[in-house]
Amino acid sequence: MELTETIETILAHRSVRTYRSESLSEAHLQLLTEAMRRGPSSSALQNYTVILITEQDLKEQLARLCGNQAYIAQCPLFIVTCVDLRRVEKAALARDYPYRASDLRILLSATEDVAIAVQNASLAAQSLGLATVMIGGVMNGSREIAALLGLPPRVAPLLGLCVGYSDEDPKVIPPRPRLPKEVVFHRERYQLSEREEERLLDRHDQEVISSGFYHARHIPFDELFPAASVDPVGPDGYGWTEHVARKQARLWWEGATEKLWEDFEAMGLRLRRE
Repeated sequence: MELTETIETILAHRSVRTYRSESLSEAHLQLLTEAMRRGPSSSALQNYTVILITEQDLKEQLARLCGNQAYIAQCPLFIVTCVDLRRVEKAALARDYPYRASDLRILLSATEDVAIAVQNASLAAQSLGLATVMIGGVMNGSREIAALLGLPPRVAPLLGLCVGYSDEDPKVIPPRPRLPKEVVFHRERYQLSEREEERLLDRHDQEVISSGFYHARHIPFDELFPAASVDPVGPDGYGWTEHVARKQARLWWEGATEKLWEDFEAMGLRLRRE
């Protein structure tokens, strides 16, 4: 089967974290915003708001708030995409209707809208010869970012996208390892036994270890157990399952989860049942 340009763009995706200082044209900005607008939206609610940021000072502050990710300050365009629960509630109350919707349910559907819009922007940017990387760390500083950008209540920053001209050839960046298709994709019904899943993941771990992908990406063992002086897992044992296990076990989670609840509540989202 002959590949279309769209499929080739999707398959060629690489996350890029080094950018040239060259600015984007206004035409590029308009095309990216239109690509985001045309994404499908749950119930046509379009529960998102997007801030396009090119000011260097703002990008530098956002880089710090997103976990000191330097490429946010380096890229010419940083897109902050927010879930917006304000517009639809305002529309109901303006007509003296009760607002009975669940903020939790609307937040989930708005998150779907945000993800689709950002993916559309990323693909559109790639098709124009630009490079991108998505920034989930926006959520870590959501309340602080909302204050910095002057967002109204019930609008919460959720996902970011760096856009610019790559400072290296994306074609030479190796694709990030992906789980075996048999683990993720099923036909008609879930068909994978636990034993077969373990076998496939073990094989994937060995392939990732052999590729050296995580050699410079180890999560330090003291982020899980501060008193530990020796990491029990060496490079020959650090594969995908070890990496994701450590991501879920870091002490960082003990404060991050409560901060997220507090941030969303401070921004006017009503997610916890009384």
